[in-house]
Amino acid sequence: MSEYRKMWGNYFDFLGRTCRRDYGWAVLVHLVIALVVLAACAFVWRGLSIALLAYGLGSLLPFLAINVRRLRDMGRSWTWMFILLIPIIGLVVYIIFIITPSVPDEGKAAA
Repeated sequence: MSEYRKMWGNYFDFLGRTCRRDYGWAVLVHLVIALVVLAACAFVWRGLSIALLAYGLGSLLPFLAINVRRLRDMGRSWTWMFILLIPIIGLVVYIIFIITPSVPDEGKAAA
């Protein structure tokens, strides 16, 4: 849960880095919350569907930020997120990118 809180705490941080562990736990908690709200929408249609939309729109920016930070941690540019626009193959390639180990920080290696 602390990784998920970090995702929300770094809402506007598109320049940092996020390791695989932090990314994985934050995404897992995010998906569980979205599925719980979605399941609740199946039982109570109107009020919770607005809640699901609000959660989705509200979490869009932090979710983009954590993805950009994860790509930076792998040594890739944020523009690699556009690969998701390619059906199926783009998602497979992106998942492979996400599980790739981190690249050491150049500043720390030189010091």
